[in-house]
Amino acid sequence: MASMKCAARPATKSRAVPISSRSWRMAACPRRTIQLKEAGLPMGFGTDLLGQLHKYQSMEFEIRAKVLTAHDILYSASRVSSRLCMMENQIGVISEGAYADFVVVNGNPLEDVTILSRPEKSLAAIVRGGKFYKNTLAA
Repeated sequence: MASMKCAARPATKSRAVPISSRSWRMAACPRRTIQLKEAGLPMGFGTDLLGQLHKYQSMEFEIRAKVLTAHDILYSASRVSSRLCMMENQIGVISEGAYADFVVVNGNPLEDVTILSRPEKSLAAIVRGGKFYKNTLAA
């Protein structure tokens, strides 16, 4: 199976590429996203950036927004991801019997999905299992 990495690491004199020099990946990711969409392959959202890389987790919204509609991105992050995790109708939906996991957003992600790439500013509430983990909503 072919690797799904966005791009090969550029040749550098040192072995490590500084975290701040991510432009080489940003340029290739939209092209790969188009290829996946044209092939009809499901694209879930990744949540695997940990430690010092975690701050880049939400950049996926910005990368995908270059080539996909906001609806496609939100569908991918919810319904497609739930299907890929074999948890369809348990997560990625708001319905009776599903886990009560959702976010309340300041703004309309259907108009500008990139607001989700700034969770510290855009997430007014985070609910997991029916309990608030963050709540800045006015009473």
